[in-house]
Amino acid sequence: MGLSRWLCSCVIFYFMFLQGCSVKANDLIMVESEEMESDSEASVEIERPTDVFVATTEWQEILPNQGIPRGLHVRINMATGKREAKLLDPYEGNEKAENSNTMKDDSNKEEGGGPNLDPEELKRVLKNIKNDYKQRSDGDEVDEDNIQSKFRSMDEIKADFADANTKIETEADIIIKFIDTFDDIFNMEEKQDDDTIKSLVNILENLEYYLHKYDNAIDFITLKGIEKVLKPSLNSSNVELQENSAFLIGSAAQSNPKVQIAFLEAGFITTLLRKITVPHSIRTGSKCLYALAAILRNFPEAQHSFLEAGGLEVFQKVFSSDETNQLNKLKIKILTLVQDLLDERENINMTDPSALERIEQYNKSNFMAAIKKTGWCDVYRSCLLQIQHVETDGYIDHDRNEKIINAMTKLKPICGSELDQDVELHERLEVALGLYRNLLEAQNKDVSEEDEGDAGEFFAGMIDSLHFLLTHSSSTSSKDEL
Repeated sequence: MGLSRWLCSCVIFYFMFLQGCSVKANDLIMVESEEMESDSEASVEIERPTDVFVATTEWQEILPNQGIPRGLHVRINMATGKREAKLLDPYEGNEKAENSNTMKDDSNKEEGGGPNLDPEELKRVLKNIKNDYKQRSDGDEVDEDNIQSKFRSMDEIKADFADANTKIETEADIIIKFIDTFDDIFNMEEKQDDDTIKSLVNILENLEYYLHKYDNAIDFITLKGIEKVLKPSLNSSNVELQENSAFLIGSAAQSNPKVQIAFLEAGFITTLLRKITVPHSIRTGSKCLYALAAILRNFPEAQHSFLEAGGLEVFQKVFSSDETNQLNKLKIKILTLVQDLLDERENINMTDPSALERIEQYNKSNFMAAIKKTGWCDVYRSCLLQIQHVETDGYIDHDRNEKIINAMTKLKPICGSELDQDVELHERLEVALGLYRNLLEAQNKDVSEEDEGDAGEFFAGMIDSLHFLLTHSSSTSSKDEL
């Protein structure tokens, strides 16, 4: 009963506002009955105003039983809860008074006041409110059949599109189509001509776009993409197919453990290592190294297989066989990969629940010992001797210098004892140190301290790394002499 009374009060109060909080005509007052009947009808009593409100330009309280002339600005003062009114201010516009809600009476209404509120109509509205509330309160059950009747299922929508010759394809559907099309074209009896190769390359490029997504790459494995697409193209005699398939492998395996495992089980590590070395092209070697790195990163089992397959020996051959320095970019990528694999072993997140298991997996293979055993100290020595300290065609490749020096600082615990006594290497590092000191000094002269920027920080970092290598060499040499 209390809820019904409250609802009645709210509705009547709302209609009072609609008619401008009573205008010149009748003022509606709700009279609460002692007990409402079962049909919850509201009692409405009409009282005549006994006084007329006299408006000014200032807000005044509207007293009970006061009639309000038309054309006034009426509000409820939210601070006091009382009704107030004043004359309309022509400059006030539609601004709201602070801490209050305002209503403007419609002065254009017909003579005779606001909307005609019939008591019987009010009773009918109040009944509807109660009935609606009872329906909502009887239970929370949802009429599923009624809801389903208002909406169509996905199958029905697809059927409508089919009738309109429009097919909805998911990304999985598109991947299936590409896999089947590649398989059909590759296994045609006719000799593969340029147009056929172009079609196959186009499919590989499209698949590479879709396989960047984690779930799509897993779907590709499930749909036998390795057997139907990757193995045939990677083992093909066509260079374009080899390069694009290697690029696809790298994109699919990036930070995707399930795909990395599938590629390891498919034997791709051995296949990719074989294509990194000559006589394959530099571009092919670079794409295959990208694919190999994607499989190896953060995957201890794959790194163990890499060492077992002689991966470091293959990398070492890239350096020893390149007499014309045509593979310099590939060499830098190899140095960066080896450095990343070493960093990975040293920077295991011990808060990870699988940290102990990961350490155990890494310990299956001694990466440091494998580096020393396969002659990588000589590789790093040759790289350090190639640090550029004079301009070539007006340019110094600082990025290459940085990667070589950073790799050497990482390998210092392994190769330091062999390189400390190398006078030629020591002199080359001194020359490089002088170069970066001069560059930093020139940078500081040209710009203020606030505007020093990345260049100054880079030169300072190179100086620190070179000084670290030279200091280590000198201290070790002194100990050996003593």
